[in-house]
Amino acid sequence: MNKKTKIIFGISSITSIPVIALSLSSKCTTDFVKKLSTDQALEMINKNKTNKDFVLLDVRTEGEINEQYIEGMSNVNFKDPNFKNEINKFDKNKTYLVYCRTQNRSQAAAKIMKELGFKYIYWMNGGITQWLRENKPVINVNSHKKNLLINSEKNIFKESEDITFSVKLENFNQEHTVFSFELKNEDNILIKKEKITKKINFVSSIKSIFGNDLVLEKEKQYSLWIKCENVSNVNEASFNFKISKNNINLKDLNYYKFKGAYSHIAKYPSNEINENFINKNFGHNMYQYKASNMEKITKTIDDLVDHTKKSIILFASPTCLSCMEYLVWLDKLNLDKFNFVKILTSVNDNVDQYIDSAKETFKEKNIESQLPDSLLDNKDLIWKTKLSFNTTPKILLVDEFGKIVNAIDGLDKNNFNNEFIDVVDKTFDEKIVEKTNDNTNPNPKPENPIPDNPKDDKGKFENEYRTFEQRKRTEKNEIKYLKEKDWEITSKIYGLNVSEFRVWKNDNTDIKLKDVLKKNGKPTIVFYGATYCGECANALKYLTKNKLENANFIELLRGSNDWENFIEQNSSKSKIDKEIFRPSTDWKKITENYGFIPQGFVLDKEQNVTYFFGSNYFLAQTLVNVVNNTISTNDESKTKKQESQSSKDFYNGEYEKIKQFYPNDENNINETQHKNWSTIENNSYVRKSQIGDKEAEINELKDIYNDYVNSLNKNILNLYKYNFNARYLSEAIFKWAQEDWIDHAYIHFGGFPIVPFTETYHFDDSTKKINDQFIKLAYLSKNWRQGIYSVDKEIITNNEIKTKFINFVKDALDLINDNMDEQEKIYVIMQYVADRYTYYDDAWKVNLSETIRRDFYGVCQQYSWMTALLLNIIGIPAFPKLSDNYSHQFVWVKTKTKNDEEPKWYYVDSLHFDTENDNTHRYPSGILKNVNFKNGYLLKINTDILSIPNKNIDAMHYPGYQIFKNKLPIDYLFTEKQMAKNSYLEYTILNDSKKSKNGLILGKQSRFFKYKSNWYTFAAYIENNSDDSKKLGLFKSNFHAGSKEFVLVADKNKIENDEIGKLFNTSFFNINGYESVPKVFMVGNVAFVYKYIKNTKNHELFALNLKTGQKIDLQNYFNNTISDKNEEYDIFSYDHSLYIKKMFVKKNEAILNNNIFKIDLNQFTELKELIKNKNTKFGIYKKILAYRFEAGTYMYKDLNIIQEENGIVFKSLILRKQFNEKIKEFMDLYNDNNSTLNQLISKEKEIKQSLKEITKK
Repeated sequence: MNKKTKIIFGISSITSIPVIALSLSSKCTTDFVKKLSTDQALEMINKNKTNKDFVLLDVRTEGEINEQYIEGMSNVNFKDPNFKNEINKFDKNKTYLVYCRTQNRSQAAAKIMKELGFKYIYWMNGGITQWLRENKPVINVNSHKKNLLINSEKNIFKESEDITFSVKLENFNQEHTVFSFELKNEDNILIKKEKITKKINFVSSIKSIFGNDLVLEKEKQYSLWIKCENVSNVNEASFNFKISKNNINLKDLNYYKFKGAYSHIAKYPSNEINENFINKNFGHNMYQYKASNMEKITKTIDDLVDHTKKSIILFASPTCLSCMEYLVWLDKLNLDKFNFVKILTSVNDNVDQYIDSAKETFKEKNIESQLPDSLLDNKDLIWKTKLSFNTTPKILLVDEFGKIVNAIDGLDKNNFNNEFIDVVDKTFDEKIVEKTNDNTNPNPKPENPIPDNPKDDKGKFENEYRTFEQRKRTEKNEIKYLKEKDWEITSKIYGLNVSEFRVWKNDNTDIKLKDVLKKNGKPTIVFYGATYCGECANALKYLTKNKLENANFIELLRGSNDWENFIEQNSSKSKIDKEIFRPSTDWKKITENYGFIPQGFVLDKEQNVTYFFGSNYFLAQTLVNVVNNTISTNDESKTKKQESQSSKDFYNGEYEKIKQFYPNDENNINETQHKNWSTIENNSYVRKSQIGDKEAEINELKDIYNDYVNSLNKNILNLYKYNFNARYLSEAIFKWAQEDWIDHAYIHFGGFPIVPFTETYHFDDSTKKINDQFIKLAYLSKNWRQGIYSVDKEIITNNEIKTKFINFVKDALDLINDNMDEQEKIYVIMQYVADRYTYYDDAWKVNLSETIRRDFYGVCQQYSWMTALLLNIIGIPAFPKLSDNYSHQFVWVKTKTKNDEEPKWYYVDSLHFDTENDNTHRYPSGILKNVNFKNGYLLKINTDILSIPNKNIDAMHYPGYQIFKNKLPIDYLFTEKQMAKNSYLEYTILNDSKKSKNGLILGKQSRFFKYKSNWYTFAAYIENNSDDSKKLGLFKSNFHAGSKEFVLVADKNKIENDEIGKLFNTSFFNINGYESVPKVFMVGNVAFVYKYIKNTKNHELFALNLKTGQKIDLQNYFNNTISDKNEEYDIFSYDHSLYIKKMFVKKNEAILNNNIFKIDLNQFTELKELIKNKNTKFGIYKKILAYRFEAGTYMYKDLNIIQEENGIVFKSLILRKQFNEKIKEFMDLYNDNNSTLNQLISKEKEIKQSLKEITKK
């Protein structure tokens, strides 16, 4: 598509769409923004192809449009920083239909357009994704992926027959190519190989390829493999066949239809397994695809199966409850007659972690024996890309040649095995039997049924209140099919009131549950699921069909653009905003205890959680009947039982002492929690601090946390009996980040793998406080990051990654000068992280070490971890914080600005400080055009609950009142004394105002650099009310003065009396247009400056000495390094080198691909000293920080006890203690105003030698 061509349609009249019709002659008087369905949008487009007043606006990126687009669209990329300016050029009186990939960008674009004064705006719900699903017309720009296919009408041939087949290479634009043919026997031994040039579509035979003299044995199987020799990115294809002496009856699709093999599909049709799927995929060869085994060895399925048997192929995810149920049920059947191929889906990049997680799940379901021969779908992504499945589980029935003949997606859960046996029998004439006479009911009675309790006190309650223990004692026999796991999860959330929990309506406004239900005196069933979950669909169908009696029903569905369609297929759209909603993050408090969906809950009439029942939706009515009119409570005294709460001791005899210091404390521990927590394995630890001594307790918890995260064999730490306050653990972890993170660089601190368990507490939205003074800490768990996975092993053991990480920190320290104040340092660190890192969506899946190995690519979590780490290293308290809606990570930083009397918490965000997005390339030297610093630098922390489900900036930065998987409370920080009332951005040079002090309007700018007390920038500018072309000038301002205080010190007309301005002559500022704004990169006391003049192809490169104000010419070095002078370049300086790369190449890609030029700065003695600041107190101090960090990339033990564990070679703990002592001695000297430079140099040498002792092998 020609991107410069914009095709704009018009609108005439819309009769069948309930929206306002617009025309040239008649406009409605009311402005609007309205949502259209895809059907309405198509009708609008078709009826209005000739009217100039209608614009179909595509706000996606160029890359997305290069796949497909709707004919007639006009494109403005919403992700382009210049979007507002571009869209503002359009006629605001026309009518616009806006669409994107789903709907998020189109809604946001419509909102901006409304703010800009556009009058008539529609946006398309579901976007082009939904449009494509409905097969609506598009222009396909790029062809589909090349695909090699081989097919034959049959797989069994007589001895006298030639084996014929057809080959097709799809989406290849040449007529001929070279094919490689390999013929293998059933033992996978190569018999013959040929290379032949053929047309891309042809029919051939075995003899025509390999010759008439080829002899194939009878009653043997063979496979023919074909691949393209000179075509990249195309799959191999295979075809299996057998030579038989018997007469063969061809088993085609009609044969299986006649047998009734597909009757289950008619009975249980689904969106993915239906008649169309069978017609399309019948005969598709499954054996050609690749997968990995548990040893991570890749093989084709063909290599793994017995070709004399037919196959049952199950696609399942370990996180899918229904998948695990399928495995449990199938495990009861004798499948020895078949190849039972289990393919695990949704494999992430960390395969070891995935396998460990799968082991835990299989163990929990008592099917460990099923895992060792399971496969990982991490090679060909069979279920997603080859079969186009979106959900699991799925079962394929495959003949002995690997061809699909049948498929299963959903059978009756209560009769699964019998129905499965019937489908297999109708398909293959093979009768499967059970392994034993065990009851195959998928929900069998408990192996040890609960006998009638002779002490059953049902009916003896004096009122309607019930504790968990009372329910378990009196109601368990009535709900015998509730599993032990369900009881366990119920105990953790029992009695929690969810009436204040929010749900999202379809118009993206929220409403509290209590306002939906109105307290009508009935219990409520809440079902929590997602649109991609097959079992969630079954649950919704069942609960819609079998309407609950005497109960409310609420369905909470996660999902994106297919949300409404999912509801329409499985329930009714009329229930949206009445019974069916999207869940807010509030619901994580009760759903995070179980790793599967769907999840069912029973609430009593007061909306207290009463039962968890997992996916057993058929139990809903039974549970409602049991709960009836009762109320759930954790306060046993409310039930008026004789045994009073006061006799229960959950605090080891110290509760009276706790009440002295926390008089308004609420006891929210129930008997079940007490029993569970007190039976966790205890350690021999003796508490040191006294209850009520806050500082001592914080320090003690910091030490406990430090030991715990450094332990490779301690997965659970029980702290229940010590009566620690969970609030103080929060402060301890903040303090650990500031004081100890530098010494433990390998800890997954930013990833928050630690899961704390505490006494139940509730946050009051109105007061922004937790209504409980003392919150008892129970225990800590490392969740899935256990053992060796609790640390980032590669940082410790991989020298390449270790060196990169250390240099990353050293380079950051080089940027900091002793003449910078705290806010300037924060700015420099943020800019550094934004420069060093390149954004990649998939980085959330991997450890920090892997992002370092790939030369620093990441998502918000890596940006936030590194920013917080560096700020803490230079002594500025910072903490990486996960937003309350789990959608983003940013950094809290504590600093005292000129507007603050005391240090305050602000948030910063290096990712939103970054100039790179999906559609642009990073310019490390810092072109600042349209950079939204307001989204990143020293902003106030918004502690208001935000009713905004979409991931806009404000919602993503709402911090919540907890840390570490939203478990540890931090509400005490939400005070005026602790939190900044206002952002500080507006008081700095980063303010996005475009006017300078003398009224000039600034445009494109270079990166800032600092000389003495001023910050300088090159900028294109125009004078107010001037039609002149843009000019280039050098501006300066104090960092805290704001951009309106910028003063012009040099341009082509005049050089002011300024030390930096005087280094230039007026000719330097001659430019044509504004492309040639110089690029600047400041490191230490040096600013490198590069200028390119496009029309003359001239280049200038020099350095500015920011100590003396001198200019150092580097032109000869540039000329000797760069051969192609017709290109524009960019500069940046790390690792004591100046790097030069082409302008439109991403930095990390340039480095990884060695597509970059380098000038070694060690040859410039003056520059070397200026960058490193070696001969100053501050320079030496920075070296010591780097030494300390390097020591923190190793783990330490007493080598007399242990030297190596899990591949980690430990360093001597004695040497580390000696190193720490020398660090302390240095810091005492550094903070002593009477110490000399020579004393610091001498101590630095001692520390360096001590580090060498640690690091030597």
